[in-house]
Amino acid sequence: MRTESEEPVSSPYRFQASRGVPTLLTLGLILSLVTVTACHREPTRSGLVAINGTVLVDDTPASGVTLTLHPVDNQGVYANGTTDDQGNLVVSTYDLGDGAVSGTYQVSFTWGEFDPVSRSMTDDRLGGRYEVAKDSGIVWEIEPDQTFQAGTIELKSNR
Repeated sequence: MRTESEEPVSSPYRFQASRGVPTLLTLGLILSLVTVTACHREPTRSGLVAINGTVLVDDTPASGVTLTLHPVDNQGVYANGTTDDQGNLVVSTYDLGDGAVSGTYQVSFTWGEFDPVSRSMTDDRLGGRYEVAKDSGIVWEIEPDQTFQAGTIELKSNR
C-alpha cells in the first residue's frame, strides 16, 4: 500500500502511449500498402484478335493512313491503327499491334500530314470521305479466337 508521501515507482518497461501509437500506425500503414500492392493486377487483356490487311489509295500501298474501329453498339472498346510503308495495317487497342476486341465495328480512315507546331493532323488526302465511320461504308465483324482478314481496302484520294 502506498502513502501520499511516496513517489510512484518508475519502470523502464512501462508502455508509453505517445511513442507506441505512431509506431503502430506506421506499421499498420506499411502492412496496408504491401497488401494493396501485392493484390494489384493488370486488367485482363485477353481476347484480342490480330488484324491483317492492306490499304491501297488509288491502287498504291499507302503509308501513314490512320484508322479507327468504332464499336457499332457504342459499348465496346475502340481500336486505332495506322499503315506501314507497304500499306499493311497495324491495329492497336492497348499496346502497339495487339489487335482489337472481337465485335462489330464501323471503320473510319484519314490520311493526313502531322503538323508538329499544332501537334495535329492536317490536310486529309482522302478528302474526308472516310472520316466519319457511319458514312465510310466499311464494317468489320471481328470474330473471337481467330485472325481477322481485312483483305485489301481500296480507298480513293482527294484528287
